[in-house]
This record gives sequence, C-alpha cells and structure tokens, in this order.
Amino acid sequence: MRYLLAIICASLVTVSAFARLLSNKDPLNGVLDAQLVVIVMQLPGERPGMFRITEEFLGDRAVGGSIDLGDFKLSIPQESGPDIVEPITSATPILLFLQKSKDSPTRWEPTYFGESFFWVENLQNSGLLRRTAERAVELRGQWEQAAHTSDPKQRVAALWPFLSFTYGVSFYEHTEAELKKAAPAEFFAVRFDDERMVARSLNRKQHGNLRSQLEQQQHVYEEFISASGRLPKDVEWKTLPEKLQDAIRGISSGLHELDAFHDRDDLPLIRAAAFWSVRYHQERIAYAAVDAFRDMPDHANLPVIDTLIKEFQSGYKPGTWTGVVWDAERTLCEYRYPETVPLLAPFVADDFTGRGAQFCLKEIVGSDLGRNPKAWIEWYGISREVSLTLSKTRTPE
Repeated sequence: MRYLLAIICASLVTVSAFARLLSNKDPLNGVLDAQLVVIVMQLPGERPGMFRITEEFLGDRAVGGSIDLGDFKLSIPQESGPDIVEPITSATPILLFLQKSKDSPTRWEPTYFGESFFWVENLQNSGLLRRTAERAVELRGQWEQAAHTSDPKQRVAALWPFLSFTYGVSFYEHTEAELKKAAPAEFFAVRFDDERMVARSLNRKQHGNLRSQLEQQQHVYEEFISASGRLPKDVEWKTLPEKLQDAIRGISSGLHELDAFHDRDDLPLIRAAAFWSVRYHQERIAYAAVDAFRDMPDHANLPVIDTLIKEFQSGYKPGTWTGVVWDAERTLCEYRYPETVPLLAPFVADDFTGRGAQFCLKEIVGSDLGRNPKAWIEWYGISREVSLTLSKTRTPE
C-alpha cells in the first residue's frame, strides 16, 4: 500500500500526548515477541532503571511489583543529530512491550529493536496507553488463534489476512514465517496470486454458521443491556460477566473471520455490525469492522466509517485520536473516491496522522492543498457543485 510505504519513509515529528504515545513507531510491531506487556511508573525514591507495574496486560508479573529496565530512557530518534531524551517523572506512565534481556536474567528490555515503548505526559491520558495495549494484545490473541489452527489449509486461510503491512512489519514477518511452515507448497502457489483464493478454502458451511453466530451473540448482549437498565456507554468492560465478554469477543472474532473470506456479499452484515458497535459503544467490534472495510473498499462503507469516527473520537483534540479513529484514517486512505475527502480532511491538521492523510488526499484530488482541512473541504464542495451542474446541463443522447 503506497500510503503505508509513505508513512514508513516519511520523517515523522514528535507532538503532543498521543503522538508521544505512538511517536514514529507502531505498537503492533512489538506485541508478538513480547513476554510482558505492562504500564509502569517510576516512583520517588526508586533507583534508576527500577519501575513499578501499575497495569498488566500480558505475562505473569503482579501489579505493584518492581521491574528492572536497566538504563532505559524515553528517547526520540531524530533525522539528524542525537536522540532527544524526555525526562521521566513520577507522573509519567509508560507502556512497555518487554522481553527478557539477553545480557541479564533479571532485566527486561523493549521488543522490536528496543523501540516498543510509548508514553503520555500525565496520568489523565493513561487511558490512551490502556487502549493501545488492549488492542495490541487482543490482535496478538487473534493471530495466535489463527497460527494454532490444526488443519494446515485452514491455518493458511486464517493467517492470510495478517499478511499485510496494515498490521505492521512484525506481523507481516511472523505471518509469512508461519505460512511457510503451515503449507509451503500452498503458500508459494498463491503468494503472488489473488489472496481470496486462500480465503475461499474455508468451508462455506462455516461461513454460514458465522453469520448466524454473530446474530445470536448480539442478541445475548442486547438482552443483558435491556435487563440492566444501564446506558451502553455506562457499562465497563471489567464489570461484564464472562459470558458477555465472550459474546463481544465472539462478535469481533466473527467479523475478522468473515473478513478473511473477502466476500463482498458480507458487507451489508459487516456494516450492520458496525452500526451495532456504535449503538452499544463496543470498540473491539468497531475495530474489526474497520479492518474489514479496509480490505473491501466500497462507497457504501463511507457513511458507516464516518459514524464510527464520530462515535469513538471522544471529543477530538489534536494528537489524541483513539485507536478506532486512527484505524479509520488508515482505512480511508484505501478509498480513492472524492466522497472520501471530507472524511479524511480533518486528519491533516493532526501532527500524528497529518502526513499520511495529506498524501492520500493528494492522490484523490491530484494536487497538494496543504495541512488546512478547510482547503480540502472547500475543494470537495466546489467539485461537487461542478459535478451536479454538469449532470443537470448534460443533454441526453
């Protein structure tokens, strides 16, 4: 994808809280190799390198315990000159994807060439770190479930959607390695062919069952909300009974599996599930729908993506996009339609998403209108008026 290559090659700048959370790195690149995923803080009186675990998402280290990171620093690579090193205070939460250090059995180090760490400037924004960790760990679980599929052909089909730089370099490399192990002949036979050939190897009966299961799981959750008398946004994930958590996970996983078929006849069902995720404010399901929309661009998906952005942006501030909105921006870059312009335009003002959004808008419009969303929206308004005028004045043949 040209957009993703542009993002990798472009020099990205450090900006406000969420940009420092992500900087010029992708949290998905560190999660597959991680033995431990935690949020830590350095408490007053701790010796340098020692941090206290405040939240744990993967691994067996207890919250409240200490962890030794050696000479760890919050460093920001620069195009030229030395890295910028940010100070770590007692109010700096840090998300870490960690593995055991090769140099010391008691120390830990960030995965993916030491780059898998993300932070915000204060505790008020720690929810951004939490959502980033949950998203990455959940995606790792989906990948592991696919990689552990016993039947080689079904394993190839389940893994194939991860063979995309959409999920970052690490997911691509791990998936490629697993595909070669699962079925080398089949992998090389379809590697340069239409990936839908692999997805279609899945049993069509399984496809029909997925649609039915989605409806059943949605019904289970709807009944719970109705009986609870609470608003969907007031229901916290950690307070849900295990049965309800399983239902949400099931819907999310089901959408990912439907996506693997690349059957465009499934798009109406996926769009309905996306609207359902808005009604019940379920980010996991919104993520899965956005991923499917990225793989199967369609004009009819645009208003659904717009609705998802409005629901999950949680009061936009520059540099603080939520994960769903960030995924939606990447998805919109696959939609080379004029109608995409007003949806994508707001992203150009954000220092984190701006370069990518600007590149994609330029591909649609044919010229670079800069980092002001208004310029792109005005272009769309004029273009639309011209199109309408031409359609009215065009004489029938």
